[in-house]
Amino acid sequence: MFENTIFELEEYVKKTTDSLIDFENKIGNVEDALTDDQLTSFQGIASDTCEALTGIIEIFSLGEDKSPLHIIRSKIGPTLLGISEKDFDYLLNAERALLKRLGLSERSIQSAVKQMEEFKKELLQPSESFDPNDVIKTLGEFKDVVCNISKIGELQKSMVSPELVKLCVKGLIDVCVVSGDVLSVFTVPDPTPFTFLRSLKSVYSGARSLRNVSEKLGCKYRIYTKSIKSRNNLKVIRKTASANRLKKK
Repeated sequence: MFENTIFELEEYVKKTTDSLIDFENKIGNVEDALTDDQLTSFQGIASDTCEALTGIIEIFSLGEDKSPLHIIRSKIGPTLLGISEKDFDYLLNAERALLKRLGLSERSIQSAVKQMEEFKKELLQPSESFDPNDVIKTLGEFKDVVCNISKIGELQKSMVSPELVKLCVKGLIDVCVVSGDVLSVFTVPDPTPFTFLRSLKSVYSGARSLRNVSEKLGCKYRIYTKSIKSRNNLKVIRKTASANRLKKK
């Protein structure tokens, strides 16, 4: 039943917000190298985030008649209508209220609102290019990197830099916006057409921001893993060379 789908989505949204809150409480706004305790917390939070993202993506991918994201899109029609300055102000206030209900800190809420303000010009204009599958793809790209990071070994923990942590936090805020705004439509009685439009405008903003985060995070992960591979190859070469020298003796 669709009610069960919404219940599951609500659970995954809560796990996502819990992960974000854990980042803030257990790791904080890091500027220096993480301590061992912070690194351990980071991997645990990344693992929980991986699980939550996997669940959200599965629900959003259920199909046009079962996916909450696709259902909202179908209520709008082919074009996402433009909105007025007044509607945009309402959009920001509604987002603040939603994220506050989800339990996000004022710092995270301000980050999300600032991101929407940066996309103001695009959000005011009508759009025909909003595709739920693009949102799902963006979520998947972020999930893949976070899941890989959650599995790094002890020798690779040096990759968890303050910048990488901040990117993970920024991405989690974006995920809260995307998933929270989809969920919000189905937790209010008699949603209006503007409720659906407001939701998709917020989802658009969150997904655009998340795409940028995923690209930066993915780039950092690829560079680091390539460095680790090169380092390991060099160790093998040195070990082989040393063994050959011993044989000659």
